[in-house]
Amino acid sequence: MAPEKLHEAINLAELERLQIVLQDLCKAVPQARTFVEQQLLVSESDIGSSGTEGSDSDSDSSTPRTTKNRGSKRKATDHEDLNSKDTSANGSSNKRQRLRYAFCTNCKEEFDVADNRRGDCIFHDGELEPDYDDFFADHDENIHGDIDSDFCKEAYPEGYTWSCCDGEGIYSEGCHKGKHDVDHGHKPHAQRPNIWD
Repeated sequence: MAPEKLHEAINLAELERLQIVLQDLCKAVPQARTFVEQQLLVSESDIGSSGTEGSDSDSDSSTPRTTKNRGSKRKATDHEDLNSKDTSANGSSNKRQRLRYAFCTNCKEEFDVADNRRGDCIFHDGELEPDYDDFFADHDENIHGDIDSDFCKEAYPEGYTWSCCDGEGIYSEGCHKGKHDVDHGHKPHAQRPNIWD
């Protein structure tokens, strides 16, 4: 198979399909499992003082889910048999591991928990408020839609200001800096590439 076709297949596959393929690859090829562990897991001792404190995972990995595999259904957990051994990527045992990447509740970005320093997270701690007096003075929600919608916030960023700093719109740089804070309720979703660009 040409590399371009494989890249296309990966880019267009559903997130659930990619997860199943990656889990199967890790079970079938020990070197692949080691590589994936090094990319996606980190030992608690490697997090150090710059890392994020908190629980070991940002989702409930014990909840069973049903996934499709080659047309059939099977019951699985998020980590299946991949975590059957208590070993780190380098093979040493009894090292407690956690997810390396988490989603920040403040800036809404993914971050590396092993490299989380003060100033890495830049965010607004206020509310994005519409400018009813000037920008949206003639706006009719029955015709133009809800002012407080994500669509309007993206289409008309100059019509909104942050209550914390009077910054303009969703694209203004945050006014607060700190360390990332793990969003324990975040669920990943597939981000499709825009094929029309």
